[in-house]
Amino acid sequence: MNPLFVGIDVSSRNNVAYLMKPDGTKHSSFSVQNNLGGTKLLSQKIVLALRSMQLCDVVIGLEATSIYG
Repeated sequence: MNPLFVGIDVSSRNNVAYLMKPDGTKHSSFSVQNNLGGTKLLSQKIVLALRSMQLCDVVIGLEATSIYG
C-alpha cells in the first residue's frame, strides 16, 4: 500500500490540510472553509492528488480543536 497521507487541522472557521506523498515529502498544503463548500473543495483536491500520483489509497488523520472534530 502506497497511500497519500492527509492531515487536517479542524477549527470552527477553517480546516488546514497537508497532503504528503508516500515517500514522506510534501505534496501540498492549503486551507478550506469549515462548511459544505470547503468540504467539497478538500475532497476534490485529494482526488486530484491521488490521480496525479496514480495512487489508489488515502490515509486521513484529523487534529480536532475542542468540539469541531
